[in-house]
Amino acid sequence: MPRFARFALLSLLATAAAHAANGDLDTSFGTDGVARIDGIQPVYPAVAVQPDGRIVVCDDIQGDGTGYDFYVVRFEPDGARDMTFGVGGAVAIPFDPLGFGLDLCRAVAIEPDGHIVLAGYRDLGDFPDPQLRAMAVARIDADGTLDAGFGEGGILAFLFDGFDKGALATSLAIDAEDRIVVAGWVKAPNYAQRLGVARINTDGTFDATFGNGGQATVVPPSDTVSDSANAVALDAEGRIVVAGARDRDAVVMRLLDDGSLDATFGDSGVANAGLDATLQPPTLWAIAIDADDRPVAAGSRWPNQGDNTETTIAVRFQTNGTLDPSFGANGVADVRFGLGGDYDDQSSAAALAIQPDGKLVLAGTAVRNGSRDGYAATVARLGTDGSLDTTFSGDGKAVFDVSTHTHADQWLNGVAMQGTEIIVVGGNIDVDASYQGDIVLRIPSDRIFAGLFE
Repeated sequence: MPRFARFALLSLLATAAAHAANGDLDTSFGTDGVARIDGIQPVYPAVAVQPDGRIVVCDDIQGDGTGYDFYVVRFEPDGARDMTFGVGGAVAIPFDPLGFGLDLCRAVAIEPDGHIVLAGYRDLGDFPDPQLRAMAVARIDADGTLDAGFGEGGILAFLFDGFDKGALATSLAIDAEDRIVVAGWVKAPNYAQRLGVARINTDGTFDATFGNGGQATVVPPSDTVSDSANAVALDAEGRIVVAGARDRDAVVMRLLDDGSLDATFGDSGVANAGLDATLQPPTLWAIAIDADDRPVAAGSRWPNQGDNTETTIAVRFQTNGTLDPSFGANGVADVRFGLGGDYDDQSSAAALAIQPDGKLVLAGTAVRNGSRDGYAATVARLGTDGSLDTTFSGDGKAVFDVSTHTHADQWLNGVAMQGTEIIVVGGNIDVDASYQGDIVLRIPSDRIFAGLFE
């Protein structure tokens, strides 16, 4: 290669690396790498990316009355609002026509035909049960209008038979037959909490082949045991895998196609994450299935006695529900962000995505200086063996501050892949600047040459 050509190539590589360093914000996205949804109170924002690269975010917004509605915003691949969607790129979905309910969106998924499915809960509360909630699902067309062929005018709200004290959906997935799988928790008449999974046909009716009329619950060892699901995924065989909690243990459960527990997984369908729960209960907030059909979950644990150190974790199971010894330390990888300052270090992952190359992306939050400097948005990337990937942000960990105030709270609650790019969504509350809203960030991922030769 001629000398001038080598010099030109080195200059090109240097420019590309500076423009698209792994772990930095992609400044070509939105405004300086951030797209914002201003003026809403962030709670549990969730994200999904369409095959064409457009980004769908759901959260909630105050409606015409005193309540809150599902709120959906769609962005173009570059972070600009998609003005072909709804009104100004956004859609509000009230489950209570009078606008007095508290309806919160917790999950979003894209169907193969382009429909957008949302899940969360709506308030049914009134005296004597003011906190009564029902699972809520909505399906909208690609342009943002409610799908009139689904449920009642595009929405569906329901309790589980025999569990009339409430239900809440935390997550959803679309199976190979386009059925909607919704997971969360339900409450019995004695207020005992149980894991609840519903499977819904494309027209909004329950799938009668699943569980009890389309609804499946898990019977725990005793009435005093409390179960819940925080995340759901489907493996290559269509089995339903949920991550959540059983009392003070972090667990993963696997259900068969008929809604029963899979006896070949873990202990009769329930796999314990093997986390120390003697100080504080560990939590699994997210789950995904890797290319080898292994469940991978993420959350946090409190591994040390005598302090308040909370670490971000990823846990990988083998297909039979045992912890995978080839991942991390006996199946568990710990990540510490070191933002505690003079106080204990605390962080947690709320979302998990698996890149096309098998690397794991964990999105969440970390406490800065014992919360005296607020909460920071965090992303960590792990290799397939659970070790931190040092090609990402230098040490495998990235911390983002997109606020204008040093004490602002920022957190990430959702993550999805946009090709090889990482899309994360979260919340930002800046009390001194009177700002609150959702944030969407794009982070380059192994793309030194991306865009150079297109």
